[in-house]
Amino acid sequence: MALKSRILAGNTRLEQAFAGGPAIRRKPPADDADAVGRIQKGLVILGYPMPDSFPRGYDAEPDCDFGGETYKTVIAFQKRVFPNEFSQWDGRVVKNTLSKMDELLLKVSPVSLPQSILSPIVVLTLPPSISQILPTDCWAAGLASFQRITGINPSALRENLKIRYGVCLAYGETGDLTEQCVFPVFRGEGCFLTNVPERFGYESVKNKLKRYGYLIAIRHSGGDVYHTLVVYGVGVSPNGTPDKGYFSVMNPNYKSSLRAGYENLAFSGQRIVSVGIRHVPGPKHVHPI
Repeated sequence: MALKSRILAGNTRLEQAFAGGPAIRRKPPADDADAVGRIQKGLVILGYPMPDSFPRGYDAEPDCDFGGETYKTVIAFQKRVFPNEFSQWDGRVVKNTLSKMDELLLKVSPVSLPQSILSPIVVLTLPPSISQILPTDCWAAGLASFQRITGINPSALRENLKIRYGVCLAYGETGDLTEQCVFPVFRGEGCFLTNVPERFGYESVKNKLKRYGYLIAIRHSGGDVYHTLVVYGVGVSPNGTPDKGYFSVMNPNYKSSLRAGYENLAFSGQRIVSVGIRHVPGPKHVHPI
């Protein structure tokens, strides 16, 4: 089989890598310039800004240099399309990466590169993946991940939070934790919670990510807390294409397995009532791609 998208098809070096040959990778040595340039164009079309690689603007040709920006952008792409396959996050362009890029490029038809760069995507560095071990542990797993990635407590542990606050937490009639008990814990641990005054949707999440960095999103109603998620991105669909209908999370209970995972959730049907932001001094760790 051969590559099919307009951007990638027709280059011998790309076809070689796609067939299982040597990876196209960060220099030195420098690889085929046309192949690298096509990879750069493909990444931009799929929503990844690469200003250093397009020094004369997106109307002009890229620099065709597999340097630091291209390397980091390839990893960002790999994290998006292989969210739980850590071995794929190596910055090397081989068969799997090319296959996924080719598949996604066939689904988009940008008129020009400048239009494609107006992508709705904002994605930050992945927060730590921390699983809950009991159905009621989501608050501790989510809070520990949030504290680590925002620098509130770089060594935060789920179990330490449970030991510190477990005796203080009360459960409602449904067996879920109560808002009255959980919210003071979050606030005391450097996470300022607020109700979502506007609809929990694309514009709200995008603006908060750009302004504050990572978010805690809490599902709760009727006084009970149901689940806690760490939000690190917006504008990416489950198949990796730009889509304003989704937001990206670290879920301590990925697919109801009590194991953490990264996924892109649809805004529709979500019962997110409160969001939390960091409220102690320190870096926000905002690294939009």
